[in-house]
Amino acid sequence: MLLFLLAGAVLVGAAQAVVHPGLETARFWREGLLLLLAGNIAVAALFGGLTALACRRLRRPAPAPGTAFLLGAAAALPPLLACFLPQEGYGWLGLPAGVFLALWLGPRLPLPRPFAAAVVALGLAALPVLALLPPASLAPGTQPPLPAQPVSATVPAAAPDIVLISVDTLRADRVLELAPLLPNLTRLREQGLWHEYALSSSNQTSPAHATMLSGQSALQHGVRNTVERMRPGTSLVSERLLAAGWRTAGVVSNGFLRAGTGFQRGFEAYDDGAAVGIGVRSEFRRWVDKKTWTGWLVPEEALRRCIEQKLVPRRGEGGRTDHSLVTERALRYIRELQRGERPYFLFVHYIDPHHPYTPAPSVAGRLAGPAPLAPGYDDPTDWRQPAFVRGLRDQLQHERAEARGVLQHLSRLYDEEVLYVDALLGRLLAALEEGGRPTVILFTSDHGEHFGEHALTLHSCSLYEELVRVPFVLAGPGVPARRLEQPPQLEDVVPTLLDLAGLPCDGLPGRSLLRGAPGERPHLARYNEHISVRAGGWKLLAEWHFRDGQNVLLPRELYAVDADPAEARDRLAEEPETVARLLALAHDMIRSAGARPDARGLTDESDQAFVHELGYAGEDN
Repeated sequence: MLLFLLAGAVLVGAAQAVVHPGLETARFWREGLLLLLAGNIAVAALFGGLTALACRRLRRPAPAPGTAFLLGAAAALPPLLACFLPQEGYGWLGLPAGVFLALWLGPRLPLPRPFAAAVVALGLAALPVLALLPPASLAPGTQPPLPAQPVSATVPAAAPDIVLISVDTLRADRVLELAPLLPNLTRLREQGLWHEYALSSSNQTSPAHATMLSGQSALQHGVRNTVERMRPGTSLVSERLLAAGWRTAGVVSNGFLRAGTGFQRGFEAYDDGAAVGIGVRSEFRRWVDKKTWTGWLVPEEALRRCIEQKLVPRRGEGGRTDHSLVTERALRYIRELQRGERPYFLFVHYIDPHHPYTPAPSVAGRLAGPAPLAPGYDDPTDWRQPAFVRGLRDQLQHERAEARGVLQHLSRLYDEEVLYVDALLGRLLAALEEGGRPTVILFTSDHGEHFGEHALTLHSCSLYEELVRVPFVLAGPGVPARRLEQPPQLEDVVPTLLDLAGLPCDGLPGRSLLRGAPGERPHLARYNEHISVRAGGWKLLAEWHFRDGQNVLLPRELYAVDADPAEARDRLAEEPETVARLLALAHDMIRSAGARPDARGLTDESDQAFVHELGYAGEDN
């Protein structure tokens, strides 16, 4: 009986692997077939054991071969049906239907034993063979080409090329501390308009880039965290420039910016090849989790580790693509765009130095030499696991010296990645200079990173200065070479670039930094139900709720942030008037934007898979 049960389960599993319904890419055929067969065989064996036990206790004969075969197929039917039905749970309806069909049709189904034996033998033999085959390739695909014919539009006279460079997770203070080791960024700063830091609108990738590329504030675009997406009507600077006659291209390396998330709008060519390698693996893991017996039976964390560490291991350290891939592809676009007559807008995004802090060989060891770390803290494999780094927070609360030691080492690895970003920036600057065209360059970041400050690590966990202060440098024709008196905000990126392009920027909350020094302005940053509002040298951290039809702000911390940038002394109890003033300011800003804390942005289930890949899992997303 067991032989025929297994044969039915193997055939249905093979059929599901061949058509791979619900799986967007066929690159994982080996991994998909392996996990399908393993799960189906395990369930069929369990089903067979229970059937044999029931027959023995009821003193009934074993099912006929045809019945046993269809029972095995019925056991494998729920995952297959889950691929076609609107909800995965409906696949379970196939089990009782399959059992009924087996009991009704099975006795009349002739099934030779040699056939069943051959099917089972092939299925069992396939398991070790599939396990030994090379894993699926996560190599980026071909670079999307620029369209042959540019859009027709009248471009303003002497319109410059515009290059916006965003470096993920780059703290502003590190750029200044490492300045002697960052020749390219230092030279760019000396030639342009800069401040020690700009203020980000968020501590996460998607909302910060929504502000950077749309010019809208955190309250306006409504993206509360990195797994929410912009509303379709949100206008991006790429769309404005494309409509005005600029060629547009983008190269990104964070999965939350990949094509399909909305950030690709307005780009004639949008290259997310450096991000989708990990992304398609996440999609595959989600498919296994939702539509196979293996995914249903194996605990989620164990399944993730099996896929990411055994079946489809990451390419190189920490899952990064070749560190120079973004630069190489950006350079290809630059060379092609420079051959044309129209000005262009190029958006370049580097995920370095985002965790897992894996510096390229050319800089590895320059700042982070061998570290005498305590046992349990000295394994580089652990350093690359977000859960390990996040777990250091509890130890920091208890003032564990070992946790401080490993964070100091991780901080030096992070700094080495910053050195490499500077080297890559140098290649871009050289190509732009060789082109001899008027080019505006804006260099900034989305958010920073914690290395033990406030007993925190990584990001997505606070609105302290370590996360909201990002670098800001603007250089090019028409840009004065001087330090800004007040810190710019990410809301200023789009108005400034549009001003340099000779285009209107009406209706945006930010200011063009070319229109004189902007005075001190209030600033609001947000993630989920947490906000920070700053004005007059003070910064208030508060929780934002919506109760009984009203916005409610609960003050939590207050800092004299200009005098105390480390936010070491909470002045909440000492300054009730300041708290009241900042609360009133925050209420005015919220009311003006028509925002609510529970108004969720657009979401897509596939984005949740990237949470584990990029270190956001377990945060307040």
